[in-house]
Amino acid sequence: MSVQLSYTGSEYVTPDHAAGYGTAIGDPANFLSNMVASQHYYQEAAGEIDVIFVSAEGYLISFYKSFVNQKLLQSFVCRMTNIGGQNKLRWIHRDLATTFTFEQALRAVGVNVTVSDDFSGNMTSINQQLAPLWIQVYKA
Repeated sequence: MSVQLSYTGSEYVTPDHAAGYGTAIGDPANFLSNMVASQHYYQEAAGEIDVIFVSAEGYLISFYKSFVNQKLLQSFVCRMTNIGGQNKLRWIHRDLATTFTFEQALRAVGVNVTVSDDFSGNMTSINQQLAPLWIQVYKA
């Protein structure tokens, strides 16, 4: 059932949703906690939904399986790292073993987008930037 996006990452978005709407994940903190406890890096959504969830330690990232998002996940691994006392999401290239910011990783797979690198505060602006790509980030 579609709900209006709160842009907190507690909903996932797909092309089937109207702009500004998504499907609630349920309890995303519990979902992420179960993934971390089970040592799962990713988990596909139940049912016939083309959505994949990725655990980056304290972050849960939902991706619709678009061509660009599949290319991103095939080329990179996402991890959380602490830089200067702030938690940041970093994308590690599978072949080059170099780290990229979210914006740099998306540009590497052909998406010209501006994404904030400040994951310490409110996730609303980041999720608004990522919603057209059918990506949402939940911070536990």
